[in-house]
Amino acid sequence: MSRTGCCVAVLQTGSRYTRLGVAGELHPRAIMGPLPSDPRLLFLFLRDAFIDTLFTSPSDCIVVVCENLMTPTPTRQLLASTLLRKLGSRSLHFVQSECICALTPCPTIPFRSSAVSVSDALPSPDSLGTEKPTLAVTDKVRLSQLDNLLVVDIGYCESRVLPVCHGYAVTPALETSHIGMKSILRNLRETMESSGEIEGQRAAQSCNGVTTLWEEILSQCCFVQPKEDSGASPPPSAKSTPGQVHWRQARGVPYVQIAVPASVRSAVFEPLFKGDDDAATGSLQRLILDSLLKCPIDLRYSLAQNILLIGGGSNAPGIHWRLSQELTSCCQLTSPMIPNYRPLTSLHWNFPQTHTDTPVHFSGHLMSWVGASLYSTTISTLPADEEDSSEPKPNVVTLQSLDKNGLPDWTKRPIAFTPSMD
Repeated sequence: MSRTGCCVAVLQTGSRYTRLGVAGELHPRAIMGPLPSDPRLLFLFLRDAFIDTLFTSPSDCIVVVCENLMTPTPTRQLLASTLLRKLGSRSLHFVQSECICALTPCPTIPFRSSAVSVSDALPSPDSLGTEKPTLAVTDKVRLSQLDNLLVVDIGYCESRVLPVCHGYAVTPALETSHIGMKSILRNLRETMESSGEIEGQRAAQSCNGVTTLWEEILSQCCFVQPKEDSGASPPPSAKSTPGQVHWRQARGVPYVQIAVPASVRSAVFEPLFKGDDDAATGSLQRLILDSLLKCPIDLRYSLAQNILLIGGGSNAPGIHWRLSQELTSCCQLTSPMIPNYRPLTSLHWNFPQTHTDTPVHFSGHLMSWVGASLYSTTISTLPADEEDSSEPKPNVVTLQSLDKNGLPDWTKRPIAFTPSMD
């Protein structure tokens, strides 16, 4: 809350979850289902979410909308119209989830006069449940970020690979695949039902009102196994002893206990690496390599050194090691069914999440929201007549600009999300 009484809210939209919180905080205050497509239901959804979660009206808020590059235009227009026209929000700041997550991997966040470590801002075991950790909010905050980043978003409906250079999204190198967590969950459900371990009618019940039983099993029991034909030994973090486990539902009635076989636990993520056919079309490794081939040669090395996995699938244990194996193996293949990846053979694959000297303190599925939260601390909350309007703000939408200019178009006018360095 600023001195003018205005709250800066961070709203991240997605095909499976919607996250809502306050600028400067390290965790969203609410994780809800997807936005309704009906205008009336969307109005009630947003109004209740702001009042119940942030304890304030949307008319008293500046809303930072974190969206991905492929968000449909009708969905964006409906959301903007509802927030500005019906709920009376002061303004909307649109940011790209693929670009804004570049603010979160850095372990230190240097401010104007001092440096604050993110680890110091994280909650300690003694303070959990007492106070939400926040970062200092100033008018102009200096945030260090990675110059070049290859963002791999393993979303619910699809997977995307997008290079980000100095805050700009390299849209000509965008690669997408329909294989996402929805396909993984379908694979898990079909495997478990075919083995007779669980009944489909009982599994369709929701565990806590938001996540389903399949999502709970996937996040708690399953992992990504290393590539079988690779001679290198995986790191200790990627080693897992496959065996049958018994998953127990901690919440809800009736009490459920399910035996998850070892074959299911280790093979459920295979569609991400197998693709649609024998040539692994649509697999993660093919998406990354195809995207790198479309990038300039002088950017490929730095992009390969900073591959950032975000989205729900990025939390799977062992996925970074397996993806590194698949990338190395795919570059060495010679087959008429796949492109020539020989120019990428000399690249070394690194992931910021696996660095032990500069660890990432945020989970992959929250990476974009945390980046938008840090970006939101740079937004001026002064009234419109007191703001400095010398710099154009193409990603800021008000009620007047919505009628005049519409929403920002990421493909026609790219915007670099680099906070002020003053």
